[in-house]
Amino acid sequence: MNEHSISQVHLQDEESLWNYYNKCGLSPALKILDSGPLDYKKTTYSLGDMFICSTTSTSGWGFEKQNNTDVYFVTYTYSGESIWELNKHGRIQASQQLCIVDSSRLVQGEFTRGTYTDTIMIDAKALNKELELSKGLNYKDRLEFQPLLNSDSQVWPMLNSIIKCIRNGMLFHKAQESPLAIRHLKQALMSTLIELIPHNNSNENRFKFDLITPRHISRAIEYMHAHAHEDISISDVAAYACTSVRNLQLGFKTFRNVSPMQYLRNVRLAGAHEELVKEDVRTDWQGIALRWGFVDLGLFAKYYKKNYGRTPFQTQHIIKGNLLTKKD
Repeated sequence: MNEHSISQVHLQDEESLWNYYNKCGLSPALKILDSGPLDYKKTTYSLGDMFICSTTSTSGWGFEKQNNTDVYFVTYTYSGESIWELNKHGRIQASQQLCIVDSSRLVQGEFTRGTYTDTIMIDAKALNKELELSKGLNYKDRLEFQPLLNSDSQVWPMLNSIIKCIRNGMLFHKAQESPLAIRHLKQALMSTLIELIPHNNSNENRFKFDLITPRHISRAIEYMHAHAHEDISISDVAAYACTSVRNLQLGFKTFRNVSPMQYLRNVRLAGAHEELVKEDVRTDWQGIALRWGFVDLGLFAKYYKKNYGRTPFQTQHIIKGNLLTKKD
């Protein structure tokens, strides 16, 4: 089944609008803000776990969120005004501005008469995975973006240039011929969001993103995550990525700002951390470290504390509710 598709709707009454959103699984409580007839048009480009939507409405309308969704809405308002109420940031009003809305914090939204918007709807888990893959770390905290950017921000022009490539590819049926290109463009959108829009990890975990990660780097990352618990070398990774060791080292330095082995170490640390925080794990932290390829337990403890703020001993015993006061 093809996950890439284009759909269009033109709705002219409140019932049709509600049926449309109900069919999408959103089921919001709608409200029409104008006394005149509704005129709502929307084109949606479906990309699996991401949607790009262009919406115009000559009538003002709004909604109250009724169910739980786990997405981010990245919306640019060309004309009219988009108004969002969030349970942390309060009321956000956007006009010719970029707004980032976390659905988990969304209370309600309104769109004034004549509003024209472009929206990228991104699955929250997919965006968090992109952050983890780029750094080789597990981020347990949900991404918290700055909800509104200044009107002179250059982020939207960059995002829009990528969106145009996706639209053109789908309009001319190139998405079916080159799904890899669409996948790279989706990655470019997520990378641009994470790198250029301020969020709760952007200051302390700053790293360099490229717009499109080269294929040999992506293959190397896939291999590392699949074989992190095994005894693999940089030569093994380079062979799987179909490149030389030197080219792999240069690529990781350019696109991930770490060496390949530093990246692998972070992946292994993340794997060990996942085991340490499981309440039902009976293996001590030394055994877990050895299982993830850390022969030098002192170095493992040093790297672990640098990444997670406490020693592996402390982590394991905090989870078990039996933190000891003695030093490990």
